Order: sequence, then structure tokens, then C-alpha cells
Amino acid sequence: MQPSPVSRFNVSSLLGAFAGLAFAGGCSSSGDETESVAQAVTGGNACDGVQLDASRQYQPTTWTDAHLAFAAGSLTFSVPSAILVTHGTSANGKTKFTFSLGSGAPTTCVYRGDGATHYNFVKCKRGPVAQPDVDDDDTDRDDGPRDPSPVAGTTVTADSFTLHVNKGSKQAGTTAVSLHLAGPMIADNDLCTVDTCNAGVITHSPVDIDDHNACTADACAAATGVSHTAIAYDDHDACTVDACDAVAGISHTPVNIDDNNACTVDACDAQLGTTHTAVAIDDGNACTADSCNALTGVSHDAVAIDDNDACTADSCDPLVGVAHTAVAIDDGNACTADACDAVAGVSHTALAIDDGNACTADACDSVAGVTHTAVAIDDNNACTADACDTVSGVTHTAVAIDDGNACTSDACTALGGVTHTAIAIADDHDSCTTDACDPTVGVTHTPVDSNVCRGRANFNDTELAGLGGNGRACATCHVESENFQLTPANAEARFQAMQSSGIPDPLFLPIDADDFRVNGDAASNFTNLRQRGLVRISIPLPPNVKLLNCGSQVPCPASAVPTTETVADVWRSTPSVLNVANTGPDTGSVTWPTRPAPFVDNPNHKGGYQLDGRVDTLQNQALGALRGHAGITTDPSAGFLNDIAAYESTLFSAAQPLPLSPLEDSGRVIFNRACASCHGGAAGSTAAVSGRYVDISTAYPRPVDAGIGGGPRWVYPTASQLAGNVRTYEFTLPDGFKVRKTTTDPGRALLTGFVVSAAAPVPPAVCAHPPCGAATSDDFQKFDIPGLKGIAHTAPYFINNSAATLTDVLDHYDGFFNRTKITNNVSPVLSTNEPGSPTPLWDRPVKRVDEDGGAERTALLAYLATL
Repeated sequence: MQPSPVSRFNVSSLLGAFAGLAFAGGCSSSGDETESVAQAVTGGNACDGVQLDASRQYQPTTWTDAHLAFAAGSLTFSVPSAILVTHGTSANGKTKFTFSLGSGAPTTCVYRGDGATHYNFVKCKRGPVAQPDVDDDDTDRDDGPRDPSPVAGTTVTADSFTLHVNKGSKQAGTTAVSLHLAGPMIADNDLCTVDTCNAGVITHSPVDIDDHNACTADACAAATGVSHTAIAYDDHDACTVDACDAVAGISHTPVNIDDNNACTVDACDAQLGTTHTAVAIDDGNACTADSCNALTGVSHDAVAIDDNDACTADSCDPLVGVAHTAVAIDDGNACTADACDAVAGVSHTALAIDDGNACTADACDSVAGVTHTAVAIDDNNACTADACDTVSGVTHTAVAIDDGNACTSDACTALGGVTHTAIAIADDHDSCTTDACDPTVGVTHTPVDSNVCRGRANFNDTELAGLGGNGRACATCHVESENFQLTPANAEARFQAMQSSGIPDPLFLPIDADDFRVNGDAASNFTNLRQRGLVRISIPLPPNVKLLNCGSQVPCPASAVPTTETVADVWRSTPSVLNVANTGPDTGSVTWPTRPAPFVDNPNHKGGYQLDGRVDTLQNQALGALRGHAGITTDPSAGFLNDIAAYESTLFSAAQPLPLSPLEDSGRVIFNRACASCHGGAAGSTAAVSGRYVDISTAYPRPVDAGIGGGPRWVYPTASQLAGNVRTYEFTLPDGFKVRKTTTDPGRALLTGFVVSAAAPVPPAVCAHPPCGAATSDDFQKFDIPGLKGIAHTAPYFINNSAATLTDVLDHYDGFFNRTKITNNVSPVLSTNEPGSPTPLWDRPVKRVDEDGGAERTALLAYLATL
């Protein structure tokens, strides 16, 4: 740093202050001590920052202070937190850093030695030091804790700086310190500016981007700098020559289009460019030759018409051109050959009439000409082939009657001739074979390769090659002779046949034995299958549902506790797959309500397959059956399942003849009144009520009524034969409250875990453990409304085959309707009034035998038989 003059104010005031400090710091005022002097007084550039180096020598005691004052500008910096010792050590000494801006009061910051290589910040004070202290002993006694002075790290601005060492370690001989304050950051990282600094003031001047070339677009980007991009000068006009001159700029000069050819019309199109279109030379006269010469232009010369042929008459027509019309050569005599020679002209030569054929009579007539009349060869025998040889004459050869076709019967009679009568093709009455006859092998019955026929084969396939089944097919349980369902009678007959023959029936596998959960593969009790036609359905328990350890005990003791079971076994009938194409999800707007969290939401709100509607498609129904009942270990292909669905969609019960009899028609009226609100629509299954799933109390134990006065107000058939299938379930509600319910089948509650804590009529407003009350419809014992097509042929009925006949079904509904009328008579479920009717009309149930002698029942049963 080079010395330069500084203002008198800064130098004299600051040096005077430090001179006073030298004699007031506690050191003896001996001849060894000298006043501090400035090491560097300069007019440096604020753009370069500040470098201050100061020292103190102890033998003799002298100070060399560092001082810098800018001739112009100022520097903004942060008050340093420490000052570096470059010689000696700081001991417990002190160093002062003083700075000021213009004529303002100076700020003096005190730094205390750390005993090693730094002086650390203590405090700052603004304003002149009241008592200069060149030594360490009176460290700012005049300062107070409330001084509004900057602290280390504070950003300040100054143009005059002094660094003074009061004291360090005397043993070092000299204590030297250094302080560097960095100059301002000049570069703005923008290639489009020139960055400069003058007296601490930074400027960013734009760079010159003009390259003085009219053919470039000049620009500048901060990241990439100046660019000169050639401008586009193509005017996209094919009729100009485009160019650009650095001075004159862009020009578009018209192209020369003249090709100096009198036979073309010269032009230019902006898109296509120069064109030379041939001039029209046709004068429309076919008797001239039209041409064009590039120099002389168009000409029309007469064409030559003489073809030098004596057999033509030559002429020319302006429209059709030259014509050479053949002269007439026919002399009207069919026995001459008329001709014309181009030189000699027309001639008429007599024709030869002998054809050398023994099978014809040859002649010539001037009008008819030459004739060759076939001789008669027919012997009037259809069993001979009559012919004539041109040399030997007429022959009569016996015809062959065998046509080599195994599908015909061959014969011949003199009058009727050969016959090939098609043989009768035997009909095997199988829609999955094509009955035909092959000419080589005779009658054939060829399997039909269609999705329906493949599906039928899959439906009946017990091998299930590659899928790892247990010998069961769909048809094992959906028995075609039983209208594609499983009846108790069929199951028992098959069991007896298996026992007597010793041949296993795949229906009776341990998985569907009553004692499977106890004895596993050794299970042998098939009571549910044999007596009730029921199969085991295993459904995983929802997270909030547990089975209790009381088994089939009714009632389940309060002391019962949950088991570790994760799957519930319910026993259900095998529904018929007849008319399955009409069942499944509804297409209307009625939808089963969504289940609130944390319950599992209902699958298939608009209905599905299986008795509880848990499956969405026929394909998934088949897949579930193959997994759960046929025991496959590898899933079949989508095509395999699609084929089964296609086959099942063709299975329909036979439609009854119309019109209905008077009895059947009166039964229809009763059906529409009592049944159609649930069993409505073409499929006999879509419901116009609150949803597709209802509880009609078919599970066991069934509701009972203690009665009032004279006895029960309603009675259900007991179905006590199902008692062994009862289990008690514990449902945990969202608030932790536990509800226990005993049943043979919880229905869709096994899918959702959703039950109410208290039954109607508890209103929600007083519900202690939601959900509860009349406004809530839970899933307990809810099942899909089945279709009724072919109902007369699919006994027994209900999910557990507990109704053996349709009469038993009506007995069950007597109890159901009467109980519902008493406990929850709400329109439209139990009346024909419109939804929301303020006064429900009780007219839905079928009259009992004791009411009308069974007339309504008889009519309804007659109508059901027509479905």
C-alpha cells in the first residue's frame, strides 16, 4: 500500500487520540516510549478494499499504527470478529480498530487478546475517546453497557481506517497484527455488461452489440454474451432471387421467365416458380396435322387419306378424321366365300362342304349356307352313353353310376337314368356338433369350435389339465339334470351310489364335510351335503369381526371370548345357473348405500353374482368356484373363463306358452301387488326398493314373538335342522363398542363388518354407540334378491334350502310380512303406495288359507309356474 495524503481532520484527531493513549495505559513514561505514528497514510481506492498492518515494540516502546483514508469513495464491510496476530502473541493485550465516514464521529472497536494468534472482539464505541489509553490497563472505563455501538458482524460504511496495537506479549519483542477488509464484488455475471468500480462505486455498462451488418440480428444474453444471428431473407416467392448485402440489406430480384420458345406461354407462380406452358395447337379439325415450331409457331397441315388399298373407300371428316371404309364384298350367296385383295379387289369363291366327319350330313344352301347335320345317336336308353366316332360312327356305351360319394345312393333306370340320392344324415341333437356327410367317410358329427361350446366343455371338465384341480367341474355341483343346481335328493343319491359302487364322487371331498375344520383330510361327515344340499363357503372375516368360542350354542354365554379364526364357514345352497344372463348387476339408478369408514365398503352396490352379490362378473364367479371348490392351483386363462361365461349365458329355462289362463292371470295381479317391488323387471330380480340386498330372515335362529295376550303375532318355520351351523359373531364398532350376533349366515356383513349397535326404532339422536337407529340399514343377514325365472323347477329354496316347496316359501313370507308390518311398516317396502306416502296402505301380503280358503295362494303358485 502506497502512502498518500489524508484529510487533516482524520490524521490529527486520530493520531492525537492514540498519542494520548500511549501515556495513559499504565506504562512508565520513560525515554523508551515514543508517540505512535501512522504506518500508512494513503488515498487508496475503495474498490480494492483495505489492508491495515500495525505493530508495537517494547524495547524501546514504540507504536506503528496502520492508517488509510480514501481520497474518494467509501467501503461497506462487516465489523470483524477477530484480528490476526502476524508476529508475537496477543497475550491478554488489546488492539483497537477505528473507522469513520466523512466528518462523522469515529467508531472505535476494542479487541482483547486470546493469548495466542488473535485479538477477539469485545465492544465498539462511537465518538471520540474521552481519555486516550495507549496501554491496556484502563480498558474503556468510560464506556457503559448501554452504548448504542455496532457489534461484530454489523455492516457499516467508512472512508477512514486506523489500526492500533495497545499491548501484546512483551517477551516477543514486537507484536504485529493485520486486518484485511475485502473490496466490493464487481462482477454481475452478465456477459452483456462491462463491470467497473471507481471510488467504491460499481457500474455495469451495456456492451456494444452492433456489428454494423444489415444481414444480422444483433442481441445479447446474460449467460452467453453477444450474438449476431443471420436474418432470414427468403420471401418464399419462387419468382424472385433473394439476397442480402451487409450495407444495402435484403433484396428480392424478379427471375427471368422468357424461354425464347414460341410454343410456350411463359409465367411465374410464387409457389411453383417459373412455368412454360405449351400453347394450344389443336384446331379441332381431324383432317389437319397440328404442330408448333419454336421459332415459327403453330401450323395446321392437311393429312394424307389414301391408304392404297383397293378394298377401302378413303375419306376424311373434320370431326372424326380419316376413314377407310371397307367396300361391300357380300354377293348374297351363302355358298361362296366372299373376299377382297388390296390389289386385285373383291372375289367370291365356292365353299367346300365336306367336313370328313362320319357323324354329320354335309350340305350347302344359298341362303342357309353350309350345314353339317349330326346323325341321330339316341337309343332312348338313359343307362347308355350315346356317342358317335368321326371315323367309325355311332356308339352306345353303358354309363357308370358310382359317383364315388359315400353320401349318395347310386342307381340307373332306362327311363330315369342315373340317380344319386343323398343319404339321411343322423342328427345327434348336440348343438355343439355340426352334423354332415363327408363324400369319403360318410356321415360325420364335427365338434363346433365356439366360445359357447368351449365353455360347455370347460363347465363339464373334471380333468382341468394344467390347473391342478381336485377332480371337480362346474357341473359337479351345477347338475344339468337338476336344472343346473344341487338338490339334497341328488346329493343323497350320489352318496349312496358312491357307497355301493366304491367309485369316488368328487362332490364328496373333505373340504365340504361338516367335520373338515376338526378332522381335515380325514373328514367324512357330509350331513349338510346329503340332507340339505349345502356346500361350505369360506369367507375371510373383516378386520372388526371375530368368531366366539361358544360354537353352535344358543344362546352364546356372555363369558365366551373371540377365537383366533380368520375365516368364517357358512353353508349355502348351490343356485341354478339357468337364466344367469338376466341376473347380475342392475343397470338402473337404484344403488345399495356406501358403507361409512372404517367399515369395508360393499362390493357391487347394484348387485352381482353369488347369493350375497360379492362377485361382479360371471368370469370372476367361475374363477372363485374353481379356486374354492375345484381346488385349482393355477388360474385358467381369461379365454377359459370367458368361454364359461358365454356358455352360462345361453342357459335359460323354457318359456311358458301365452296367453295366461284366468287363474294364472289373477296370480300375476297378486304377484305384482305382493312380490314385484323386489322381484320386478325382466329378470325377476331387480328391486324398486332401497337396494338389491335384503334380510327376509331365512337364516337360523329365526325371529320369534312372545305374543300379546292370545299368542304370537307372527310365526316363522323354525328350520331347526340348520342349528348345527350356528355361530356367534362379535362386531367391533368404530368407538370400540362390541355387538354380538348369532346366526347361521351373516350375509353381506361378512364382506363389510357393518352392523348397527341398536335396532329400530332407536333414533340416531339418542344413539350411544353409532351406527344405530331406524335411519341406518346394516348388512346383517342381507342377501341378493334372486331371479325367479324357472322358479317352479329349482326347489328347494332360500340360501340354505330351508323351504322345500313354493308353498313353504309362502308360509315363510306369512311370518315375514306380518312381523315387518308390526315392527317397521314403512312405504314402499310393505305397501303399494308411492314412496313417501304419509299413510302406508297394508295390501301387499298374500292372503292366508284361513282368510280366503287358499284362493290367492293357488293363483300365485299357478302364475309362478309360468315364469
